[in-house]
Amino acid sequence: MNEIIKLEIESWHLKAALPSCQDKVKPVIFLLHGLSGDEDSMWVFLNQLNLDAYVFAPRAPFPSRDIELGGYSWVDKPISYWPKYEDFFQSLDLFNGLIGSLEIEFPYANFNEISLIGFSQGGAFSYSYAVKNSNKVEKIAVLSGFLPEGVSGYFMGVSSDDFQLFIAHGEKDQMVSIREAEDARDFFQGKQFSVTYCVSNTAHRLGKNCKKEFEKFIEM
Repeated sequence: MNEIIKLEIESWHLKAALPSCQDKVKPVIFLLHGLSGDEDSMWVFLNQLNLDAYVFAPRAPFPSRDIELGGYSWVDKPISYWPKYEDFFQSLDLFNGLIGSLEIEFPYANFNEISLIGFSQGGAFSYSYAVKNSNKVEKIAVLSGFLPEGVSGYFMGVSSDDFQLFIAHGEKDQMVSIREAEDARDFFQGKQFSVTYCVSNTAHRLGKNCKKEFEKFIEM
């Protein structure tokens, strides 16, 4: 990657990194921030990687309802509300519209070979997207995230061959309990998915040991 740009497409604001060669089909990576984040929040996870792909970091469609936090959210709910699967439906519909616009703007970006990197609420959004679009998803990396309530039942029709999964969590996370990561790991392993699971001695962030595992997962 060498060219980093800011985009405004319809109502979306994005940060994007474009591959040096844009006349050949390349895979797509989406960076999906957590509650109160924006299009700049996730860039730290890829700033040391050299990926031959189109990388898009969209700003979530809803302003955070917590004035002190600021930023944006993938669900139009107060911070005190723990989002369920159906709470993501509106942003999922909007996100599909964004992908349609990006397909026109970047004809060599392969939106049938998507990797989703989601932090916290962005991880929950990633799981929710994969339910309806598993044939388009190659990899999912969920960092300090959770399976939204009600989504697991919809994975019954999803094949374990559809995508690979990376789950990382901090043992000291007080915002999203590590139990959420353990439950997601157990669920997907029980369905024979390829799951890389990493725990670090940190709070609500990606630990150093898991960062190395994450980089291996994204680059392989």
